[in-house]
Formats: sequence, structure tokens, C-alpha cells
Amino acid sequence: MTTTTTLNISGQTSSTTTLITYATSKVIALPELIEHIGHHLDSSLFSCVQVCRLWNRILTPLLWHIVNIDTMPWLKKFDRVANDLKSSEETEMWIKLVFERHGRHIRHLDTYWSSVIEAASLDVSNCRNLVSLTFEGERYTHSAPTALVPDVANNINNNYNNYLPSPLQQHNDGNAISGETFRHRWMFERFFSLIRQNPGLVRIQFPLHGAVMTASKTYIFETLSLLRKLKELDQARLQLDMATLLETVPQLERLRRSDLPSLFSLQQQYPSLRVLHLGTFVNFTPLLEMLKHLPGLEELRFEGILGDPGATYTVSRDNAEASESFRNLSTLQFDDQWRHEGTHRYIVLLLRLVPNLVRLLGLEIHGEVKKALWDYCYFLDEIRDVNQWDIEPWRQRRADDASR
Repeated sequence: MTTTTTLNISGQTSSTTTLITYATSKVIALPELIEHIGHHLDSSLFSCVQVCRLWNRILTPLLWHIVNIDTMPWLKKFDRVANDLKSSEETEMWIKLVFERHGRHIRHLDTYWSSVIEAASLDVSNCRNLVSLTFEGERYTHSAPTALVPDVANNINNNYNNYLPSPLQQHNDGNAISGETFRHRWMFERFFSLIRQNPGLVRIQFPLHGAVMTASKTYIFETLSLLRKLKELDQARLQLDMATLLETVPQLERLRRSDLPSLFSLQQQYPSLRVLHLGTFVNFTPLLEMLKHLPGLEELRFEGILGDPGATYTVSRDNAEASESFRNLSTLQFDDQWRHEGTHRYIVLLLRLVPNLVRLLGLEIHGEVKKALWDYCYFLDEIRDVNQWDIEPWRQRRADDASR
């Protein structure tokens, strides 16, 4: 009996090809493998969810896990939609539709589109599982919130209290306001509403817009008190009393803020805060007072240290004992210290109080500061400054001590 075997172009038998094809189809149908592949895709995810029903079911939650319209694939998708649709109303309807379908999958939302915040905050969006929320302020907006009746903008000055959301009502000073101002305030009410709908939030960045400061502080603190898992907060321009904030959110670990007055009125210790970023300069003595109340602080970033006019300061025994409170501080970052000459003595004094410093960033290091680093910062392992100081002497000293 004669057996005939047919070869294909690659030299494989037809039966072998069939087996390989069958095995391949089985492998790429494994949900775990499809999901693993999805984690390594970016803009291709949009195409992959259209391959078949299985891929759509597995990859859709991954596609919507992070929505950041400044990065791929969302930058391309949202820009294309904005360009293709004929009107802003159509764009808004598309955004609301996709949030209604997929809002439950979103864990991280980062946007500067007011339409996205509006759509996410609607009840039908089911956007209730956010872990992080960033609204940087509006760079793409529409003429008016679509939830309002069309003639609101024309009658807003006469009907302010009837339309202004409750968290902002108390800030009406009786003066007429523009439709633009109302739109901003309405959008921030939507932002806070979205926060309240997501009690599992871990990270929040408030908008970089002055209108946010008109919101009721009582309402903001009440909102934040609902977030038992909140670990990171970027206040942007929002001014909140620091002591009240840390009492309202005692589990807070990372904080970024730009206002100073309330920083130096702390009366008790707040051990949970590990990272503090101050977008301003600070005076030396109030800085030390603040650090005494933040014993768990590991990283401090600020513009720079200013001297205290007319004050003389030395590291006395009391100050040395205070250094026990700063032993967790391992990273210091100066963003703009070079603009203030003559303050290096305060930097030297601060370095004497942070014996476990590991990273020093952004500081223009001169001889006096370098000597203080050598004398008091034994564990220093990274220096980033304009002079590119060599860190090897510190590492070699530790190696030599370990070998003895």
C-alpha cells in the first residue's frame, strides 16, 4: 500500500501544519495568555478588542483600566473623535456613551477635558471604581454644561443661586458673574461629585484653577473624610488648613501643596505622612517646627530655604535632640535654591539634623555644604546638582568601615 504525503511551501506536511494551526489557536485562546499579551500593548488594544468576542471580553477591562487622554492610546482616540465629529454636542454624546458602557472598568482617570469629568460623574456612567483621579484643569471645553437648560447661560446673573451647585452656593457675593465663571464652578462641583461617588480613591489631584478655591472648605473636608483609603493628595492651588487636613485624612502618606501659613501651626504629631512637596520657599525656623510634628517624613521637596531676618540660630542640645524626629528623612530636594544666595548656613544647619540623608537633589553645592554633607550625612548615596559632585568618596568610606 502506498502513502502519499503532500508538502506545503514551507516544507511541512499538511498534517503537521494542521496540528500547528490547531495548537496555536488553542494557545491564543487562553484567557491568561491574552490578558498577559494585553499588558504589553498600547494603541494596539483598540484593534485587539475587535479581533473576536473572546478577545473583546478579556481585553476591554484592560483597555479601560487607565484612561489618560495625554498618552496613547487615548490621546490618539480622543483627538480623532474631536476632529471627526461635526459638533461639540456629538463629541459629548460619544464620551457619555463610552463611559456608560465602560465606566465600571476605569481605575485611573487623568484628564483635562471637562466633558470627561461631566460624563464620569453621571449616574449612568457607573464610574464607581476609581483608584486615582486627576483633573488638571480645562484645556478642552465646550460652551456650557450639557446638563443645564439652554437658556441658563443667558439668565445666569439673575438666577445664580437657583443653578449653582450646593457646595459652592455660599460663595455668591451678590455680584453678577459671567457664564464662564459659572461654567468653571459647575465643573468643579461635578469633580467633587465624582470624588464622593468613588470612596475607594487612593490618589487625587485637584484642578490647577483659581475657581476651585471658591468651594466650601467644610464641604471639601466632609468629602475627603469619606475616603478611608486616600494616601496621596495634590492640593494644587487649593488652600486647606494642614492640621485639619491631616486630622480628616489621618492615613495620608503623600501631600503636595503650595500654601504656607497653616504649615507651621501643627500642634500634634502626624506620623503617617511620608512625602511632602511644598511649591514655595520656607523660612528655616518654622520649617524645623513643622518637621517636629512629622516624625514619619521620609522625603521633603521645596523651592528652597530662606533665612530668618534678625534671627540667629545654632544647633544646640535641644536642636540635637530634635534631630531624633528627623531620622526618617532620607531625601531632600531643592527646586530653586540657587536664586537665594547667602542662605547656605541654614542648609548646613538642616544637614546636621538629618543624619540618615541618602538623596540630595537640586542643590548647588559649595565647599561649606559639601563639608557638612561629609561630616553629618554618612549614608549619602546620591547627589544631583549642577556641579555633578562625585558620590564615590561616601560609598568608599562605608565600604572601608565595613571591611574593618
